[in-house]
Amino acid sequence: MYGNDRLTTIIKVARQYAGRQVSWSIAIVGWQYFEHPFDPAAVQAVNDGQRLVTDTVPVAFEGPYTDVLDLSFCHDGAHFNAAGLQIHAEIWQNAIMRRINRDDFENDGYVDFVVFSDFARKWLEIDCCS
Repeated sequence: MYGNDRLTTIIKVARQYAGRQVSWSIAIVGWQYFEHPFDPAAVQAVNDGQRLVTDTVPVAFEGPYTDVLDLSFCHDGAHFNAAGLQIHAEIWQNAIMRRINRDDFENDGYVDFVVFSDFARKWLEIDCCS
């Protein structure tokens, strides 16, 4: 798994600078990391490393799988063009909403005061406010 040690170090150092355990959402992306030709095994290793971080680092969450945006959504082979940025924002929004809806403990389709209260309690338990 490629890069998971570096990503874990970045998160650790950022949290040290912030003085608190900042939460992270990590997009699962691999193809943009490599020069062409495309190597599916290398991309999978990067994706596996990113998922390992979200599985093992506290308060690190899996974001969207952004490799669905291919080179046609890039203006220079690596950075998103306007259409790519629009779709990128939409898939991030969907990932965040899935995470919020996953925490709808009452399964009524709403993240209401009861759910928010439980979220706030958990937030305090992991000391995210200090």
